[in-house]
Amino acid sequence: MVGLEKIDVYVNPGKDVQASARLLQGLQNVVDDLIVTGISNAGDTINAVLATLAQNFVEEHMGRQDSLRRIFKLVGHDIGSCPDAAALSHSTSWAWAAGITLSAATAVGIVSELCSRSSESLMRIGGSDSSATTSVGSLVNAPYTAARLKLSVPIFIVGCVLLYIQSNTGVAAVMTAFLTSEAFSDVEVYRLTEFGVVKSILDLWHAHMHHLAILLFCFSVIFPYCKLLLCLITWLLPLPPGFRGKLLCVLNTLGRWSFIDAYVLMTLMGLGSLDTHMHGGIGVAVFIDPRPSFVSFLVATIISLILGEVIVHCHEASLGEHKKPNTSGQAPNLLIHLLGFTLVLFFVSSYVEICSFEIQGLVGWFLNFLQGDTSGNKFSFSLLNLGIKLWNVTSDEHRIEAVFMQIIYFLSVFAMNAFFLSAAVSFAGIVMPKRIAGRIQELLPIVHSWSAADVFAAGVILTLEETKHGSFVHTPAWLKKHVRETLRPRIQMPGASNDILQIVPRLEAGAWLLVLVVIIYALVGYHILRLIRNKDLGSSELLLSDEEDNADEDNEEEDYK
Repeated sequence: MVGLEKIDVYVNPGKDVQASARLLQGLQNVVDDLIVTGISNAGDTINAVLATLAQNFVEEHMGRQDSLRRIFKLVGHDIGSCPDAAALSHSTSWAWAAGITLSAATAVGIVSELCSRSSESLMRIGGSDSSATTSVGSLVNAPYTAARLKLSVPIFIVGCVLLYIQSNTGVAAVMTAFLTSEAFSDVEVYRLTEFGVVKSILDLWHAHMHHLAILLFCFSVIFPYCKLLLCLITWLLPLPPGFRGKLLCVLNTLGRWSFIDAYVLMTLMGLGSLDTHMHGGIGVAVFIDPRPSFVSFLVATIISLILGEVIVHCHEASLGEHKKPNTSGQAPNLLIHLLGFTLVLFFVSSYVEICSFEIQGLVGWFLNFLQGDTSGNKFSFSLLNLGIKLWNVTSDEHRIEAVFMQIIYFLSVFAMNAFFLSAAVSFAGIVMPKRIAGRIQELLPIVHSWSAADVFAAGVILTLEETKHGSFVHTPAWLKKHVRETLRPRIQMPGASNDILQIVPRLEAGAWLLVLVVIIYALVGYHILRLIRNKDLGSSELLLSDEEDNADEDNEEEDYK
């Protein structure tokens, strides 16, 4: 409609009011008919013009940092600001220090290995006995410890500590609103909030999400440093073998729980990210982009897990446990059936919905408005769907970080668990050649310690339950007042929240099915690992000597030929 009320029209010097009103109404009808007819005949052209104007406006005005905050300031309101994650460079020095330390550890390992091989060659030429043992009090001096590990492991531990410091002091992710289009790259409009290991714990505590804050503090801040310190102690100091073995077993079992902070962030990315499209090719999106500090946290956790496995291997080698009896095909039928049942149940739980959630507040109303119904603000995801979704909830500039997150997610949550169950079923039910069985016996404990479906289940359930009681996007008080007094009486807003963004999640059947899978997985995993270590058989007749092992291997090779 085109308003003509402000046009002064004079019919005659007498200013006939009724005639003026009739003339204005007639002109209004004529102009409206012309505009409606023009729009109907040239809809595509007008749509293209509007899209071009919107694109120019986006590129010229909204592409600047804090541009939305400046626009609101012009009308007398301050919506606050989110600090620029790139500007927080105080953790850059820690990143450089970590990179230099890890590079030095790699170089030391290579040089030590080359020097060791040269000395062995000289000993063989001189006829010296290279099998003389040294002090076996500490792992660094153990005869079976490879030369490349003796000095490089402590340096790797120091580099891993520096990586954790860098990840804790930096910004892990930033939640940002974008304007999107197929014609141009994503344009940043406003940064809603940011996430960091330490900052997120404080924000969760202030938002009354105490249980999640305590869990993250324990396993993302305290435990990683304690684990690395204890690994360094077990490597350098002479400890009783029994105590050292139990300590390393506990550290390796709890090591994967450091991933819980990553799973919490991935869950929030699935909850708080959205991407909608409007007419004219313009879209509105809210992305949670991972930053280098988050990648550093994942890399540090992986290095920590690898260091734990290396130290355990050196410990077992120092005790002469590098050869285990072939116990394949000797599991009870109940254990075999439970392993198969758990494998099937795990695949089923991966496809069933874990969570459904409703987005309320202004964003929820906007989503319903775009969809034209009251279900446009409702979403859900499963274990597999969340991993796939990580690619779609990041902006164009952070696709590499998204791919790295997806790899870690699918490996730790899905692939490791599926591989462990599949290999365990085969090992428990089939009598294998000793070579193959030995490889599986070495691999299964490592895969089990990296299988983090239980950590994912705990992180997702706790995150969803705690999110019900708070919002991680701050809404200014003046905006809440306008929404409550002005917008809510005129538009149909979902829920009772007056915030910009309020997420109301609900656990679905898939979450509890995953909990059941995790419980059964823990039980069957415990028993299959005892079978691998020959602790359930209780018969000394099954323990083979080195000569019998070699004889069996020779017979297998002859049969194969």
